[in-house]
Amino acid sequence: MFWMPCDAGEKVSLGITILLAFSVFQLVIAESTPKTSDYFPVIVVYVAFIMSVSAVSTVTAIVILYLNFHPCQYRPPRNTRVFLFEYVAKVLFMYSSVPHDDQDEEELPLGITKVRPVSHVNAEKPSNKSDLNKNKTDEPTYYPENESMKRIAEDVNVICDTIRNKAKMEQILDEWKGVARVVDRMFFWICSLIVLCTCAAIFSNRGSSYTGNSTSH
Repeated sequence: MFWMPCDAGEKVSLGITILLAFSVFQLVIAESTPKTSDYFPVIVVYVAFIMSVSAVSTVTAIVILYLNFHPCQYRPPRNTRVFLFEYVAKVLFMYSSVPHDDQDEEELPLGITKVRPVSHVNAEKPSNKSDLNKNKTDEPTYYPENESMKRIAEDVNVICDTIRNKAKMEQILDEWKGVARVVDRMFFWICSLIVLCTCAAIFSNRGSSYTGNSTSH
């Protein structure tokens, strides 16, 4: 279930299907166990544990889907981004697949410059060549003020704001999707370690009988 894409809604459906399959399998085992037995067979303990892990995995799948489709109203908290993208992603060898470029929210995309009209009085011509080169690099760009230029400047600024908001929204969506990928991989390794350790502990004592209060051989 963890190997399915983070944006796949079938993660939850698969988890529920696994839970139903194990519940039916547990009913079959219950019919085959002695009714008067005073201990639990190892297979019953194993199936109950796997069902618990499947239930927890289904809950984590819901959390991952929520993170992946999180509303792009705000960015993930900075501490969360630093912890997941800088530390956890490196440990899980996912550093190249997560966004880790912390750009300024107000920064415009490359090549987008706001314009603002000014009056003829303030729009002084450069006196020499150095001033001309200096004015070329100044931002925002200023133009003489008149009615048509004012409308053009307003339209250009609206386009700049639209492009900036779109780029900001895409950046926020990429960050939340990166959070979902890292959390999904982290939950996968946590559940895998828990399953391996617990199964090793259960089957290492397969000669023992599990009772409610004590363990008898």
